Amino acid sequence: MKLSVPVLTTAVSKTLQNRGVSVATADSVAEALVDADAAGVASHGVIQLRRYLDALEDGEVLANAQVSVRRSFASASLVSGGWGFGQPAMDYGTQLACRTADRNGIGLVSVVECYHTGRLGRYVEEAARLGYLMAIFGGGQGAVEPHAAPYGGRTRVLHTNPVAFGVPAGPSGPWVVDFATTVVSGGALMSALQDGRQLPPGSLVGPDGEPSSDPNVFFEGGAHAPFGGHKGYGLMLFAEAVSNILSDARGYASPPLGGIYLGESATTIIAIPSGVFGEVVDFSSTSEELAEKIRNSTPASGFDRVRVPGDLENDARRRSESGLEVADDVATILRPHLE
Repeated sequence: MKLSVPVLTTAVSKTLQNRGVSVATADSVAEALVDADAAGVASHGVIQLRRYLDALEDGEVLANAQVSVRRSFASASLVSGGWGFGQPAMDYGTQLACRTADRNGIGLVSVVECYHTGRLGRYVEEAARLGYLMAIFGGGQGAVEPHAAPYGGRTRVLHTNPVAFGVPAGPSGPWVVDFATTVVSGGALMSALQDGRQLPPGSLVGPDGEPSSDPNVFFEGGAHAPFGGHKGYGLMLFAEAVSNILSDARGYASPPLGGIYLGESATTIIAIPSGVFGEVVDFSSTSEELAEKIRNSTPASGFDRVRVPGDLENDARRRSESGLEVADDVATILRPHLE
């Protein structure tokens, strides 16, 4: 089934509302899921809806949770999602970080007690369009059931700890970086398994300590490997420290809320106004100039052109104007709410 972005967003929202979710929360979740599909990140798109509905039924997420501020300082705040969906909590947290940055030159917010936050790139992209540099770090998902091994190890002790960065630019759009700190994300691993594809070399480390590209190895006791060896491992650890440990997310755990992976998770947001040391227009003009210089550089063998982070998402959004494909199992859930 192929649906337009507005129709799909409305159907997802109504499906959630039918399960007792408030209109505001349902709209926030629906917009985030559909936007991920439109940006070409299907692993964080509407395919997540079935998981979300199961979480509601299993008591892992509350339908009408309220976002609140637990602690607040001049430049930093700790936000609770009230064990609701992560998207409204992240919407609130990113806006709070930006407002704080306006007053103090920098804003720091950690978000705890919430379910899946969705695609982190969405939040840094929105902030960058408003003139803020933003960094987001996620951690704590491996507290109960880890998936990733440390550099030089073979035992699962960490997770795929995602990070995202947004930088304001000019007419071509902001620079957006959003990735797991492992070679592949959990979603990419499952996709490869379902399609019968191999992963990039060294994506996993087997229980024997040998690198592997076979997705089945993960389910035989293997683990995700950090990208870039010790460099990705270092970033993975920093993400864990600045999100999970800094916020003391473990202290807010309340099983079964959040489920196995999200019960002790946290997400930390850092916002900086791009005009903090000068005019916003100067920053955007300079970053746009650099982006164009990069795009106009000579591509290496095997590449049609040189891209700036965020270009792929922009290309995907242009394609999505003709509609988005919806998997059959998700279409079945949505069908009663299609207009």
